[in-house]
Amino acid sequence: MKVTATQIKQNSAILQEAVKEDIVVTKRDKPFVVIVEYDKYLELEAQAHRYREEIRAQKMQNRWLESAQESEAHLDRSDRELYRAIGEEALKVMERPDD
Repeated sequence: MKVTATQIKQNSAILQEAVKEDIVVTKRDKPFVVIVEYDKYLELEAQAHRYREEIRAQKMQNRWLESAQESEAHLDRSDRELYRAIGEEALKVMERPDD
C-alpha cells in the first residue's frame, strides 16, 4: 500500500492496514517511511542483530587468522635461521681434523 503523509494525518484508519501489508508513506511523491506490523518489525530487528553478530564474529576470526599467519611466518624465519646456524656448526665439526 502506498499513501501520502497528508492522507495518514487525515485518516488514521489507514494505519490499520499495516497489519495486513506494509505501508509506504510518501512525501512529495518520494518514499519517506515504511510502516510495518510491530511483530514484523521485531523480527527484522532480530535478523539485523544476528547479521551484525555474524559480521563481528567473521571479523574476529579474520583477525585471528591474520595473526596466526604472521606468527607462522615469523616462526618460519626463526626456523630457517636456527637450521642455518645448526648446519654451520655441523660443518665446522665435520671439517675439524680428528685428534
